[in-house]
Amino acid sequence: MSKKNRKNNQSFPTTRKRVEVNPITPAQRAYVSSIHRNDITFGVGPAGTGKTYLAAMMAMEYMTERFVDRIVIARPAINAGGEQIGFLPGGITAKMDPYIRPILDAFRTYWNIQTISDHVGRGTIEIVPLAFMRGRTFHNTFIIADEMQNATSDLLLMLLTRLGRGSKMVVTGDPIQSDVNGYSCFRSAESTLRIIDEVQFVTFSNSDVVRHPTVAKILNAWPTTSTRAEPIIHAV
Repeated sequence: MSKKNRKNNQSFPTTRKRVEVNPITPAQRAYVSSIHRNDITFGVGPAGTGKTYLAAMMAMEYMTERFVDRIVIARPAINAGGEQIGFLPGGITAKMDPYIRPILDAFRTYWNIQTISDHVGRGTIEIVPLAFMRGRTFHNTFIIADEMQNATSDLLLMLLTRLGRGSKMVVTGDPIQSDVNGYSCFRSAESTLRIIDEVQFVTFSNSDVVRHPTVAKILNAWPTTSTRAEPIIHAV
């Protein structure tokens, strides 16, 4: 995106430290490239491969460089125990905090807690449960939809159709870790969206795990993940 497309928002909190995004593995490099080139990128694969972290870093880069006006973080409001956000105390932001903590932790690579709080207070970072996005359109926004293996196909379609002018969307998840009766919407989504040039799926494998070497060994040893395929990059 060229400099002429940068936004000029005078109310933007002062976060001018340049963000550097440094992918390590070939799949990570393909993922970052896809986010630059496409309107919607799916990052699909196991834990520890940097899907969420790199999406957060790209969101920071785009907002710091004024390519977008804000960041929206969304995810299905369900956890590994099947609990909904209603069981947690507080308002929506407080309820969502445990769910989107990995993204906020990634933001702290460049932004301090006060800067993040300022963004949330001004609405330049918005945290929203997936179901609450219905009926909205997001222009000039970097949207991160995390843990989307827990979404139904209908909710995924609703999310994808929220994309407005000048926006980017990154959808992340691991179908094998679905908390919804083992179901994942990713498989049907990829076969359906192959005809759309502006959408790309990047699939990570256990060899892309960068969290800790032992994590990759665990994933390879665990029965449900030991047959995961090697990295596949689909331009759809």
